[in-house]
Amino acid sequence: MVLVFKIRSQLKQKKEIATTTASLPLFEYTTVAGIKSRNNPDSPKTKLIFFFNTECEHCQAEAQLLAENSKSLELAEVYFLSNEDFSVIQNFSDKYFKNVPSFTVAKVDVGVSAKVFGVNTYPFVFIYSKDNQLLKTFKGEVKLEALTKYVKQ
Repeated sequence: MVLVFKIRSQLKQKKEIATTTASLPLFEYTTVAGIKSRNNPDSPKTKLIFFFNTECEHCQAEAQLLAENSKSLELAEVYFLSNEDFSVIQNFSDKYFKNVPSFTVAKVDVGVSAKVFGVNTYPFVFIYSKDNQLLKTFKGEVKLEALTKYVKQ
């Protein structure tokens, strides 16, 4: 009986997250520069939201790939978000994004990553259209071509 309840509860939560993330939810973050802000749904750009963990090798590879190819993502707003300690996120940002000021690297509350977006693995990527509709999600590393396909739309 407990197992049935647990499965129903997980299915309900999964449906709620799908509904919440169908359109870009508002969320608050603190940038590595210490600035508290929130995402801008009025921006006329495609939004790429990467949830990462600094110790995740796939996240590190993704960060390096995107930093090296940041010009191909100039038409998008790119967020790299983590709920780890601020100093750890800062070190990650310095290592991979020091020369990529157009990317927002920030700390978010675990409630944003887990409860709002349903992130349960890293990297976890959400792509939203210019009008804030969810286009695609990816779990794990994503090829650059897969991302730029959505940015060019």
